Amino acid sequence: MLEEQQGASKQRNFKNTNIRFSIRMFYVLPPIDTVELIDLLIKAGYTRTAPPTPGRQRGVQFTFTGPIARKGDIIIDVNDERGILGVASPLPASTIHGFNEVLQLIKTTLKVDPESMAEFYELIGQCEVESQISPITKFGQISEKIKLMEEFSKVTGKDTSFFSLRLVPKGEIPNQAEWFDITIEPHLVHATSTYNISVVYRSQDKSKVRKFTEEFLSNVTEILDIIENF
Repeated sequence: MLEEQQGASKQRNFKNTNIRFSIRMFYVLPPIDTVELIDLLIKAGYTRTAPPTPGRQRGVQFTFTGPIARKGDIIIDVNDERGILGVASPLPASTIHGFNEVLQLIKTTLKVDPESMAEFYELIGQCEVESQISPITKFGQISEKIKLMEEFSKVTGKDTSFFSLRLVPKGEIPNQAEWFDITIEPHLVHATSTYNISVVYRSQDKSKVRKFTEEFLSNVTEILDIIENF
């Protein structure tokens, strides 16, 4: 369990947190041999998690999808067909550190610069957050302030509430490099005490995604404060 955010308006308990930072590369032929990358990661102290591959064959480059190595709580994954390299861990700082470490290994040893081929960078984060205020009750209270819910109640024949809140860029479509999608909803089993949070945040600007990743816990805390103070 993560207990952070000293400067936030409320102390919040984070559970089952997973923070993944990735790069999506654009290329015609894969510039990184993942078999070589796995060997490189093993030498750097990682443990292989990818399935074994047959012996080397001339002119054949194996492709991988999914986790390939881990060190402690840090997991490295790839999708060679889509040009994705990702690093995940329970802590934002560990995720960023692991991503930088892997990129540096690739640059210095494999002589390939993934960032020169970057199409965009992406954060995918999930967590559960405990609250002293019942999430499902709070969403019901907010729904009472939204006149549109009265119309939905007429259709359903019962007082109606929204169950989740989804934040996206106004007027923009998801199928683009600049995008975010933040979903907040009561936990399906522990709806009176816990929120489920999922975040997608991507941009061509690495610094923007990195900043949002570093501030993931405080950003989630601020959003929940806004909801609970409404």
